[in-house]
Amino acid sequence: MCSNYGLGSITQIDLAKGGIENLNYFIDINNNPTIDSYVLTVKQLEVSVPTPLKDLKENIFSFIENGEKVLVQPRLPGNHISTMEILHILHLSKSIADLHQIPYQLIKNLPLHPRHLEWALTQSKKLEYHLTADQKALLRTSLKKVKTFTHTLETANVSKSLIHADFLKDNVLFDNEQFSGLLDFHHASIGYCMYDSAVIAIDWCHTKEDGLNSELLYELLKIYNFKKPITSDGLWLFKDFMVFAALHFWLSRLTGHMESRERSKNANEIRAILELLI
Repeated sequence: MCSNYGLGSITQIDLAKGGIENLNYFIDINNNPTIDSYVLTVKQLEVSVPTPLKDLKENIFSFIENGEKVLVQPRLPGNHISTMEILHILHLSKSIADLHQIPYQLIKNLPLHPRHLEWALTQSKKLEYHLTADQKALLRTSLKKVKTFTHTLETANVSKSLIHADFLKDNVLFDNEQFSGLLDFHHASIGYCMYDSAVIAIDWCHTKEDGLNSELLYELLKIYNFKKPITSDGLWLFKDFMVFAALHFWLSRLTGHMESRERSKNANEIRAILELLI
């Protein structure tokens, strides 16, 4: 496959663990003097990803034997981290604020964020006969809260921008304590700025005891506000944005388990955060 890009032959290939919607592989090649590591992403759908390489025929996508699309892009330096400190939150908050200041109006065919209330209602119906009584009760309470929140957003002064929408730990790289890369733009879209911050909050700022670290949350919002001011409505609704995000990821993981996806994540981890917030 790599010969299509003029890269030479593969010397090593490793599965990148963590992602659940796409398959990513780290590949090393043997004849490039400057960059010898790449990321190969196997896609079932065409998605937006950063700086993909064109093959020798100027195509971004190639096809593998089973007909799935693949693309190749340079591998970013760094690794995923599991222990969060204020330094990491500082880098994350600055980076997401910079992303939100990109003039998204100049990006063609950028969709609206697909994880809205209607999506949540649709997923809930699919899961109806697969949930326990406790799960159903939590889902009913969460949906009621999100419905009210969605109605409030119609008149609230809350900023929109290009958002990543999946700013979880397994989509972020750090290299020597420096933020070095943001991966997987599968859900990149036009959405509420505070949604990205909420995703960071529920995945990066929770404690081992399933609580939320108030110090990390404070730094997240303080640093973001310094670079891109948060409206008073955005700050007031931040907890609701966290509920909104937690519900979406919980439903996504429950759906993954229902469909027996091999790489489904632990739904109970995000459920604990949702229960804390409700």
